[in-house]
Amino acid sequence: MSSSARSDQLFDQLRARIVSGAFAAGTRLPPERQLAEALDANRSTLREALRRLEQARLIHVRQGQGATVRDFRRDGTIDLLAAYFEHAPPEDAAAALVDLLAPRTALLRLLLPLAAERRSAADLDALRRAAATVRRAEASSDRAEAGLAQAVWLGALLDATHNVPARWIANPLIDAVAELVARYPALVLLEPSFGDMAGEVTRALAARDHAAALSELSAFYDAVDRRLVQLAAAARAARAGTARAAGVGDETLSKELRP
Repeated sequence: MSSSARSDQLFDQLRARIVSGAFAAGTRLPPERQLAEALDANRSTLREALRRLEQARLIHVRQGQGATVRDFRRDGTIDLLAAYFEHAPPEDAAAALVDLLAPRTALLRLLLPLAAERRSAADLDALRRAAATVRRAEASSDRAEAGLAQAVWLGALLDATHNVPARWIANPLIDAVAELVARYPALVLLEPSFGDMAGEVTRALAARDHAAALSELSAFYDAVDRRLVQLAAAARAARAGTARAAGVGDETLSKELRP
């Protein structure tokens, strides 16, 4: 294994321990030599992993004092979403999913007026192509491909705003959600159809009718969010051992909280 790959592995291991709570906020990590021995790693490779953890705002390193775990819930960024979903207790991961829904939709609602005002013909073509790709993936029940195509359409919507700061603000959230659904394709719902919504929103943007675009997007995400909240509730019920008594179906979010 290359040193880069090993550093990635160490970063993932240590990040998992932090977001799972195994290394609580305020915990001082063992000295570098001791930690390298415990992880069977050389110190230079470990040092690179620790540097990345510091960049991710997961630890604070002080010369001569070692590394201390930060409170990732307060200091972390949206980049932690997929890792948190994978390693946090299932009930916490389900709660994070529910908490993600409102800011995701609020951001998209803010983007629509900009896109309606500034979109170009090339932007509309990109939106139409991406919507068609989503519909094809939905028709074949390919959740993974549909999730990728959804991310492409959302990226095209961001492009249509021609607003660089808005792009910078939205990129981390869009990328984090894309990584999440890539790991957990069952989070991509085939009904209601994202492709149909994307097509209707694109038509509204072509007419520069941001109110119609907002209506279509809001109706879609309201329906999707109700379903995801139901799945999150099912995950909590399953965790408590009450899923069968509550009549929860087999396909629940709880089955998707681990790879």
